[in-house]
Amino acid sequence: MKKSRLKKKYFSNFFILSFFVFLFFENDNANSLVNTQSNFHSNQFYASQTIVNTEKTEKNFLLKEIEKYNEKIKLYPNDASNYRLRGLAKQKLGDDEGAQRDFKKAYELTINQKYKKLFDAESYIKRALENEKYNPQKALYDYDQALLLEPTNILALYLRASLKIQFKDFLGALKDYDDLVTYKNLSINKKLLNYIPSNIFYKRGNLKCEIGDFDGALDDYEKTESHNKMAMIFEKMKDYNNAALYYEKSININSRSKAANYFHMGRNLYLGGNFERSLNAFNTAISMNESCVTCREFQARIYEHRAKTKAQVGDKKGAVKDYFLALDLWYENWVGGKDKEWKKNKIISNYGNYVLPNVYSFPGCWSL
Repeated sequence: MKKSRLKKKYFSNFFILSFFVFLFFENDNANSLVNTQSNFHSNQFYASQTIVNTEKTEKNFLLKEIEKYNEKIKLYPNDASNYRLRGLAKQKLGDDEGAQRDFKKAYELTINQKYKKLFDAESYIKRALENEKYNPQKALYDYDQALLLEPTNILALYLRASLKIQFKDFLGALKDYDDLVTYKNLSINKKLLNYIPSNIFYKRGNLKCEIGDFDGALDDYEKTESHNKMAMIFEKMKDYNNAALYYEKSININSRSKAANYFHMGRNLYLGGNFERSLNAFNTAISMNESCVTCREFQARIYEHRAKTKAQVGDKKGAVKDYFLALDLWYENWVGGKDKEWKKNKIISNYGNYVLPNVYSFPGCWSL
């Protein structure tokens, strides 16, 4: 019995909370209604506080309130506030089931008002933007409606694509980006162009990368001269020579990530069998990064890869030395030396075949 009562109370409070959320987040763009709305909200707040603060013993007052809202509901059956206030009175009287029905009705009426049919794309877009944070599924519906009314609206296409990416609907987002690229130069409403990012091909390249269309991704990244991303795609395609080439191109453009680009260039040269050039790239990456005290894990990875490369060119002692350095840096960063000696003995016995714990992952389609 107690559990049932708690459950009813939970649902009653849920509907109260839901109603307040929609009430206070509702945005009416008609300036002429601002004062009227303000007075309305003040009156409703006062009425609700009067009921909430009433003790259960004041039964006659609550019964009169219920009767008052019964009459109001007959006159204004679509006014959600009357159901909400009657529900509060019922709840104070202990009629949880009746209160729950009223709160549910108030919630449904508020939703219906919130999502009533509109008649132009711009209104649907504005409402979708309001909904994105709290109800993204409804926002997606509004973008759909906007595009039914105006299929070439590039802002609606861009916003819907961004929302579809959140839902992992990459194919749907790609279709919107394709349409966006088609309609962008044909757009009659030039004002909308101000809201569309200039790197739309870069974003579409990310989507193509995600669904495995690597050739298409390369085309889009080339349009924006995104050499890092092109290198990443070539590596995914196991074209290590081109991957190294584009990391090298990126070094000349992106001064912030030079050490990382040398490291990735060295990795791909190693995978492509060009060990001498790979060794030079790792040497450069180490020299550029040796003073960074917050880059221990990255430094450990460079030494690890250089050790592998030294082993390939016959420098076994150099390989073991680099593995020791990698371990020191790794355990300094992660576990403070635990089991370090055992790992070092394993390195010596394997002469350069040991690999650090595999927590490193190559940048994905949405990174860089």
